[in-house]
Amino acid sequence: MTDRTGDNRAADSGKRLAVKYPRRTERRRRTRAAIEQAASRLFSETGYSATTMQAIADKADVHVTTLFTHFRTKGELALTLVGRLTDELRQRAFEARGEQRFFEFFRQEAGRFLKAVNAPGGSRNGLLSALRQDDEFSFAWARFEEEQCAIHAAFIAHDYGFDPEADLSPRLAASLMLMSLFVPHARWLEAGGASDLGEEVQRAVALAERGARAILEPEAGGN
Repeated sequence: MTDRTGDNRAADSGKRLAVKYPRRTERRRRTRAAIEQAASRLFSETGYSATTMQAIADKADVHVTTLFTHFRTKGELALTLVGRLTDELRQRAFEARGEQRFFEFFRQEAGRFLKAVNAPGGSRNGLLSALRQDDEFSFAWARFEEEQCAIHAAFIAHDYGFDPEADLSPRLAASLMLMSLFVPHARWLEAGGASDLGEEVQRAVALAERGARAILEPEAGGN
């Protein structure tokens, strides 16, 4: 008779590992999410430069050593937060293609942008505002702008049937539309949040849309 004790033990061990590692993975995911949430809140409240990795660890209720197993630097953590915003935009744009025209989609994104630059409670120190004001993070803001432009240009190219490799029109129109968000935002920050950002963005988006349509629909006169 064959002794299958060893096989049974191996099977039992495999079952225990199957339970153990998914739990470990889920725990790691929750820890990472807590770190990202803590970092986003602290960057918004105290600014990027003033926030330390120790402060993030304390806010997330994890040991700083644990924090460094997830993110090697504060810059990597901040880039992850901005990258998440970009990934979410890319997904929304992909899902909206064929369901909405670009300019309708962009107006909705302008509303999202206004929420993103403001922290809960109406503070002007939302995550994007905090990062944009910090010279140490200027490289990440430049990447954020570039990726946003590429996503919107791809939507425009799909909407209007342009070849994005051969025609600059989608890129130019996307850049113009994004400036209708970024320029009022920069002016608002310089003014200490004293102006009505929502009103300024709404006016800028309307102007930019006329210019973008003139680029994309020259025969229609931009109407």
